[in-house]
Amino acid sequence: MKRRLSPVISAEAQEIGNNISLYRRMSRIPLAQLAERANISADTLSRLERGDAGVSIGAVLSVCRVLGLDSFIIKATEPSNTAYGRAQLQAGVPQRVR
Repeated sequence: MKRRLSPVISAEAQEIGNNISLYRRMSRIPLAQLAERANISADTLSRLERGDAGVSIGAVLSVCRVLGLDSFIIKATEPSNTAYGRAQLQAGVPQRVR
């Protein structure tokens, strides 16, 4: 049974897909060529560009690496980039959360 995602998550997945599609087209890389370079199927890349949130994070990262966007994703998820993250890092991060 396929899990339904919230409308917000669906919209964000679609926006990310649109951005990846735009970046690919600006780079003048055909869909099939980008899929081959990222070692994924053209169908998977097409689903990603349409905003299918079921595409694996591995596939997303592979495409982003080929497009040169991987470092931006890493930086975007770095906790020290937000005030909350900096405060939590300063307070100390537990090894485990129960």
